[in-house]
Amino acid sequence: MNPTFEQMTAEHRGFKLYGGCDPISETLLGRVTQWKPTGCIGFKHSNGVISELTRFRFPMLCDGENVAKCFGVEIARLILDTSF
Repeated sequence: MNPTFEQMTAEHRGFKLYGGCDPISETLLGRVTQWKPTGCIGFKHSNGVISELTRFRFPMLCDGENVAKCFGVEIARLILDTSF
């Protein structure tokens, strides 16, 4: 699996938080120079079905892939705390 598509996960208040990143290339050769944090919030029902409650792509640029993934998880945590 390509490490670009791996996600960071966490649990908070019974919800699953997923943090990822999208590569941003600013050169003609397509070299990745920065990353945008992405993420989603999921809920696992008692019957095992997982529902995705929201998905986002945050309008911020990070220099590191793992930094963007961490921001994705923390942004998901903030969305969960302010919305549910």
